[in-house]
Amino acid sequence: MKNQRRSKDEIAKVEEQIKLYVIEGRRLQGDIRTAKSGLIKIFYEALFVHNFSDEEFVILSRELGYSKSTRSKIKNIINNDVIMTNADSLPSSWGTLYLLKNLSKDKLTRLINDNSLDANKSFREVKELLIELKEISSNDNVESLIDSGIFSVNYNTDDFTDEQVEAITAFQSKLHALVKPLQEVGIDIESTSIDLTTLMETEDREVA
Repeated sequence: MKNQRRSKDEIAKVEEQIKLYVIEGRRLQGDIRTAKSGLIKIFYEALFVHNFSDEEFVILSRELGYSKSTRSKIKNIINNDVIMTNADSLPSSWGTLYLLKNLSKDKLTRLINDNSLDANKSFREVKELLIELKEISSNDNVESLIDSGIFSVNYNTDDFTDEQVEAITAFQSKLHALVKPLQEVGIDIESTSIDLTTLMETEDREVA
């Protein structure tokens, strides 16, 4: 959209609209934080209050649509007493909380008490803080926030030549590489399965 010269009345209206959008945006952000925090507490209660078995925990996470990698992330978070005790004072993003899982209890408590960590910190800010504290390196992939294997390509090797199988493997590797820039800024990607055999089937012919 091109820049345009506005009258004073128009400028006032835009400024008022911005204020309304900011209020609504913050409300939505608050809802997201509440939802994320609430879900973590559900998993915590399931595991530690109702003593869910591993199998029951898996069923719960599957019913809520979470992948194996996300389930693993959640378990790491809820097993950290300092994170759970101070959940309301920490970012709600699971990716950001996961960054904190290996900090010692004393160090994490100190960062919370001196307000180095608070609910408004972004993934990037927390990551930069941990780099500054030498808890992770600047080239660290943050312990695979998105585990390898997030994209799985399902196929029957009998349906493809050796050359095609090699190309499929290269294709999957490229998908994994594309995920890295997303995970570095805290974007969660659920596992995705691509079934090549099904995609190639038609009513009239079998897979070539």
